[in-house]
Formats: sequence, C-alpha cells, structure tokens
Amino acid sequence: MQAFEYASPTTLPDALGLLGSSWGDAGVLAGGTDLLVQMKEAGLHPPAIVSLHAIDALRGITEDDGLRIGSGTNLAEVAAHDVVRGSYTALAEGAGIVAFACDTGQTVWKATAERASYSSPVAVTVDGTRHVIFVTRLSVVSVDPETGKVRFRFPFGRTGPTVTAANPVVFDGHVLVTASYGIGSVLARIGQAGVDVLWKDAEILAAQYATCVRHDGCLFGVDGRQDGPPADLICFDPMTRRVRWTQPSFGYATLLKAGERLLILKTDGVLVLAAANVDRYEELARAPVSDATARALPALADGRLYIRAGRTLQCLAVGK
Repeated sequence: MQAFEYASPTTLPDALGLLGSSWGDAGVLAGGTDLLVQMKEAGLHPPAIVSLHAIDALRGITEDDGLRIGSGTNLAEVAAHDVVRGSYTALAEGAGIVAFACDTGQTVWKATAERASYSSPVAVTVDGTRHVIFVTRLSVVSVDPETGKVRFRFPFGRTGPTVTAANPVVFDGHVLVTASYGIGSVLARIGQAGVDVLWKDAEILAAQYATCVRHDGCLFGVDGRQDGPPADLICFDPMTRRVRWTQPSFGYATLLKAGERLLILKTDGVLVLAAANVDRYEELARAPVSDATARALPALADGRLYIRAGRTLQCLAVGK
C-alpha cells in the first residue's frame, strides 16, 4: 500500500473544506468496507484520506416527520434503537428485500435474506405476471410486488472484493444481468414456472456498473471497469451472442437511449452523441461538459439532460 496523507476532521464544514480544496481527490473513509478493500485488492491509490469517524453530526437517529438516520450510524445502533424497533421493525429485524407503504412508511412485507448490492430493481410484466427483479449481492431474484413471494432466483456474482451494480435489463421475456470482476453476463428466459438460464459468458460483456440499453434487438454496453484499462463500447445481439461492433478503448461511460440516438456520458466528463446503429459505431458529436468524474447515470426529461459529476449538478439543453 502506498503512502498517503490522512486527516480526521471533527465537523462537517471542516471535512467539506478539505474535500473542496487541494484534497479534492482524497478517498473518504466511513465504514471502510469499500475504500480499504479497493486499496488492498483493486490497486486504488488515493493521495490522501479524509476520515469521517470523528464527526458526531453524521451519527444518530431522530424521528421528525419520518425517520432520519445519520450516514455515520452503524447497523448495530439502528437495530437497537427504540423508535426503530417500535415503528420500523424491518430495519431492526433485518430483511433482504422490504416493501414500504409510500403514504405511511410502514412495512408492507419482508422477503428473503439476500444481501444488498448497488443495483436498482426493475418492475416489469411478463406474460401477464408482475415481477420486481433485483440483482442482489449474490443472486438475481424476482418477487411478487404485492406479497413479496419469490417468483424465481438464480445465482449471480461472487464473494470477495466484487461489485454488482448494473440494473437488470428485461426484454421479450428475458432478463440480462452483467458485472465485472470476472463475473460476466447471464441471459435467462422468464417463464410461468420459473426461469431458465440460457447462457453465461464472462467474455462478451462484463460491465462494472453501467446498464445496457436496447435497440433493434441488440444491446449497447460498456465492457470493462472504470478503474482498469480503458473500457470498450460494444453492440451485441444477446440471443446469439454475436458482437455487432466494438469501439476499443472508448473509456468507461453510462448510456441513455433517446429515439434513434445514444447519449453517452464518459467518466472523464465528455458527453458523446451517437446513432443507435447496430451495424457500426457512428459518432455524431462530442463535447466536454464537466471537469469532474461523472459516474452517476444522467436523467433525460423534456429535452434537458441532468448530470451529476463530482459535487456539481448540471442541466444541459439537448433537445431540438
């Protein structure tokens, strides 16, 4: 492990002041389960580390028009808190997947003991059956949104310093999931009685966290990792596993599809406009839009593209 500078501020303004100065590239240490693992296993070498452990304002639980849990509060403190145990039992007792009533915040149901991932669930209807599909730490799970009953489950991911973060992509009664760290992609067919895994492939696509977009029967995705060699932008047919084209060393990015166009935000802050062309890579325009690292998926609405890069939120006019 390489040498680094270290600071342990006691107030949030002090921490923000450090991170907004020449320490802007510092790693932030809270629980340590992400940063320290990345430093030990994935070759991450931040020039400095800012610890949040001494900031009391980030800890604690309060109830005021809802429940507020400080970002520095650990799980043992949450589970032991009287208000949590009395009114928010799912948080106290633990559950892999939990449904809450939007109007009251009360627990509707709890299901499974699956561990958390960085992926967001997708709600879909397949052959008249409603599913909510989750990519968890080590599985892909579908549940009935009304009851929490598990409709299907298949293994996905691996233990160790790995991440499952891309959202499941559902199309024509199939679901595709992907992850990096040697995991690759899996395509499965969703049926009334469960799910059939059609193929597993660690070579065609292994996306660290970018979710694919679909057009004309093909998927556009980013194969690789942000913290590794420059990733490839690819287009492939998921049913045949045929790669239609590859743009080598494109760099890591997130993708949105708008009509016949792709909006591709690279992590280096460059926004690329490309045609959703399954036959070849067809770049239409590109422009630098941020000096900060852009990891978050942008949002597109009414001709406006909302981008969060670093600590800055931008709104770009991208419509006609």
